[in-house]
Amino acid sequence: LLSGQARGAARAPAVGTESPEAMRAYLDGARADRDGRYVDALRHLRHAVALDSAFALAADRLLTAGGWIDGAIPGQEEAALVRLRFEHREKLPPWRRQLLEATSTPAERVAALERATASAPDEPTAWYFRGDWMFHYGQYAGYGDAMSQATAAFARALELDSTYIGPLSHQAHGAVFRGDRAEARRLGASFLRADSTLEGGNYHLMVRWSLAYFLKDADQLRELWRRVDDGKGPISLLPYEALAQASGVEDLPRLLAAADRAATTDERRQEWSAWRAMVALNLGHPREAVEALDAAVRAGSSATGRDL
Repeated sequence: LLSGQARGAARAPAVGTESPEAMRAYLDGARADRDGRYVDALRHLRHAVALDSAFALAADRLLTAGGWIDGAIPGQEEAALVRLRFEHREKLPPWRRQLLEATSTPAERVAALERATASAPDEPTAWYFRGDWMFHYGQYAGYGDAMSQATAAFARALELDSTYIGPLSHQAHGAVFRGDRAEARRLGASFLRADSTLEGGNYHLMVRWSLAYFLKDADQLRELWRRVDDGKGPISLLPYEALAQASGVEDLPRLLAAADRAATTDERRQEWSAWRAMVALNLGHPREAVEALDAAVRAGSSATGRDL
């Protein structure tokens, strides 16, 4: 961009913006996003969009970074970013357009993910997206080898960018799911070093709880409980991780009490009622689950109760 401007070029290279300042802000934001510094990422990426209101790549990355932190992007801003990305989608890299345009069926989504990594084999974000979909949705969509596919995709993303915390956090969590204590310890240590500020958002906190219970890490559990007692959520993820590990069940009353304290808004009360239903079902108490779902419906959208 800078050399083109110096030459007086009629058009800048096809990188999504003609503003060097916007591109600098985008690059800073993308790096912060991959490092797990999501507050910094949001600041830089919002600046990039402010400098160039047609910068679809920055809007796309801003939506991705905002997804890690509850309520980071208000609904009105999110709608504007989605509209910007759609209206200027021709400025996105081809692999990213393929993913955005393929959402109708799981098979179409998987095919698009495979095409994306084939067309951009050196793009770590493409591999992360492929692994992320398989990790969270693959088994539900009928892919029996979903977790092994996710592990391979995350590993490729980390080969390309060893500090990319998105695939690193999922790899650590995956080791817990597989019951692989050695890998959980190795990957968990790398993840905890990368997420040293504890500002990584909901999923990072979930991974911390999962690793702490699985590895029986007393120091980490003590720090996590300190945050709970100080009211530094996000509280809604805690019961799931406590129940995911047998050693965490005895902590359930404490977790439930902390979550009740945190449910200070209608939205939080609805969310927490839905989580209470899942906890009750996991413990084999369907009557309590129905009561919790009734509370979720009273607190907000009836769709939440129907879905759960």
